[in-house]
Amino acid sequence: MERGDLTGAILDGRYRVIEPVAQGGMGTVYRAERVKLGRIVAVKVLHDALPNELSGRKRFEIEAMAMAKLEHPHCASVLDVGVYHDRPYVVMDFVSGQNLKDLIASGPQPIARAVEIVRQVLSGLAHAHELGIIHRDIKPANLVLSQKTGLGDHVKILDFGLARLHDSGQNLTTGVVVGTPAYMAPEQIRGTGLDARADLYACGVLLFELLTGGKPFHSEADDPIEVCRMHLKSPIPRLDDQLPAYSPDGTKIAFQSSRASGGKRFDVWVMNADGSGQHRVTHTKAGATAPNWSPDGSKIAFQTNQSGGSKIFVMNADGSHVSRVTGGSGYGDFVPNWRGPAPAAPSTTTPPTTVAPTTTTTPPTRRTTTTRRR
Repeated sequence: MERGDLTGAILDGRYRVIEPVAQGGMGTVYRAERVKLGRIVAVKVLHDALPNELSGRKRFEIEAMAMAKLEHPHCASVLDVGVYHDRPYVVMDFVSGQNLKDLIASGPQPIARAVEIVRQVLSGLAHAHELGIIHRDIKPANLVLSQKTGLGDHVKILDFGLARLHDSGQNLTTGVVVGTPAYMAPEQIRGTGLDARADLYACGVLLFELLTGGKPFHSEADDPIEVCRMHLKSPIPRLDDQLPAYSPDGTKIAFQSSRASGGKRFDVWVMNADGSGQHRVTHTKAGATAPNWSPDGSKIAFQTNQSGGSKIFVMNADGSHVSRVTGGSGYGDFVPNWRGPAPAAPSTTTPPTTVAPTTTTTPPTRRTTTTRRR
């Protein structure tokens, strides 16, 4: 058994630890069995370093008991608390089903399904907020989707039992930043004035991700500080700029997906409008996002970091002849958007199809706009 691994241990003579099932920044979740009863439960144990940060076992138990007051169809129930070898743990319902993170990795979800999933999350949060409990770490990895006979999708919110421990305003921990950067509200990042609205902000990020398959803010370098800075200072991306784009004739759809890289980066894919013929059309190491068709359907513009900093590129609709069309340093160019109808071909020479950032001059009926950030 590795250091810190509790597999095989019996906690307080009541819970036999079977195997680890998940691990996060605050603790490890194990599948365990209630001795004598044979009931399968989930046990989350704080990491070795964290108990020393807590203000004491009694305070831990008081807070965990508060979480046990949650009685809602969309909240996992807290069943018990304890301390094993100076490591506090919380016993919760073992919720089986599909992790929402895996669902999102499969691609954008239909609008009706995405809205229903978030509605259920909001319902559970409303119950918690009425009790003065703020989750502070709403994200796909903390949501499990199961199928109930006759009801369809059923969402359970996890980790309520530990989320409240990390409120510095309650003096339970010191120096611990709560939350996951991709889902943290600006006030949560600043550490000031945190209330229930932080959970609602995270739900907005979740809905965006369900509908588009990607987060509104992400760092190509996987830098959490950069993501936090985006939440604080960058314009909020438009949802319609991230949704799958139909070709002008309506026969094809361009969309971004991370399936080819196992969720590590996005590429642009194209498929027929009926969902058939799906194929990848970009093959950059830095990934590609925000595909947008030219008015005549012959080209696709997209953004990528392959040249250092986000830039706009254009390619033929089949992925050939990729060329960079924005440049410069110190700026990022985002979300290409073709505007205006395709111009009528003149009787002599047809001008080449180009895309340019807002800082250059282009024919008013044939241009793209980009969002540029320093």
